[in-house]
Amino acid sequence: MTSTTTRNIMLLGAVVMTVALGGCAATPAPAGSATPTSPPVTSSASPSPSASPSDEPTLDLNDPATWIVTQSSIGPVQLGDQFSQARKAVPTWTVDETCSWAAFWNAPDHSQTAYFVHDSSEQDGEIDTIDVAALVPLEPADGPRTPEGLGFGSTRAEVLAAYPDAEEQTSTIDEAKMLRVDGAGDGSLFFTFGQGGDAVRAITLTALDEPPYEVCG
Repeated sequence: MTSTTTRNIMLLGAVVMTVALGGCAATPAPAGSATPTSPPVTSSASPSPSASPSDEPTLDLNDPATWIVTQSSIGPVQLGDQFSQARKAVPTWTVDETCSWAAFWNAPDHSQTAYFVHDSSEQDGEIDTIDVAALVPLEPADGPRTPEGLGFGSTRAEVLAAYPDAEEQTSTIDEAKMLRVDGAGDGSLFFTFGQGGDAVRAITLTALDEPPYEVCG
């Protein structure tokens, strides 16, 4: 083999190797726009739960279990209201002509009674006493209740827990034991207990020094 032929073979081999090496080189990625970054996903705040309905029952003039006892009213009757106006608001309550200063309500099952009165010396005056009383043993849920849930059948300890400043008092007529709660209004709230018992049998809101023993006597 001549030297010229040998040189040509060597040159051809070099070219082939150069092409091969060039094919193995990394091909740069084509330039392109950067992939957009998705905004972080944030969970929306959970909606606030709607306020639960009030536990306070809807007032029913003929259902004492719906009456709320406060230091200014019992059920539909407000202490200090004009008697004649209050009487119109409770048409199912009765007024006897021989006791025209008092309006009464009696449960159909004779389990409880209620009344409100004004000064008997006036033809029409401001209500000075509102009273509800159990005629048979009852539970708080059976009749009027305070916002704290006190009612007929509540114990002395329960009343004192709700009203720690309540004062012990004894009726001057029948010596009934009572707890008196004085409020910011014109009247006081009395919880009267059964004779020799520890359960509330009457609740009275009055501007007097104590609940009246008799209303029409």
